Amino acid sequence: MKKAISSLCFKCLLLILPWQTANAEMNEMDIQQLPLMVLVEEGTYYRGGNENSKYTSAGVDMDGFYIAQTELTRRTFNYFTELWSLKSRNRCIKNCDVPEDFSYLSATRFIQRLNEVTGLKFRLATELEWEYACTARGEITEFCGSNNLDDVGVYSSNRRFKGTHPAASLRPNNLGLYDMTGNLSELVSNCFHNPNVSRFITECPGQKGLKKGGNYFNPNGRQELTVMGRGEVENKDWDRGLGLRLVLDL
Repeated sequence: MKKAISSLCFKCLLLILPWQTANAEMNEMDIQQLPLMVLVEEGTYYRGGNENSKYTSAGVDMDGFYIAQTELTRRTFNYFTELWSLKSRNRCIKNCDVPEDFSYLSATRFIQRLNEVTGLKFRLATELEWEYACTARGEITEFCGSNNLDDVGVYSSNRRFKGTHPAASLRPNNLGLYDMTGNLSELVSNCFHNPNVSRFITECPGQKGLKKGGNYFNPNGRQELTVMGRGEVENKDWDRGLGLRLVLDL
């Protein structure tokens, strides 16, 4: 039943999947605050091209997973920090629909708390999962959904104002995922030094984390904005231009 559904809201997802909250900390209204989840179906990912390209890596068999349509917004983050009586660095007074700035620490803590109250296992994407979703399961484009950066990504030359832009301001890729290129970079679960590690980022103690997709202050031509681009993340309280996109296994 789950694999037959192409995309669905968290409300629907949590009605379908078995889940429990030991102390009933989340109700239906709370669940509706979370972003739409999109199914990324299983398949083979040829990193850097396709099966007929001499420049690509060997195909990797990918399991299916759900990934959030947008990065977590300030409105959503503030809703849950208030619900859980946690401190928030950015109060939702205006510009509430922009993606929230996270750090290595705040992102992993938010996921941990969300898992505690839902009984589910939200997580970060691995680097390969992120690229697989970014390319809509292997389409050959320089950026996530287009060869034209202006179509899909907010970066230094096309931003309308200083700072993060509202989520889903530009065109999505062919899976309906917004802002995988530009606006805010996205934390993934690999360690920066080792692209083959697929473990959750907290299993890389003392090592730098990894971010993908580039952000609003990157210039055109910055390698980090491309599908295979990568940047390092310090284990600290705040990291400028870093967002969070949730993933959930089937």
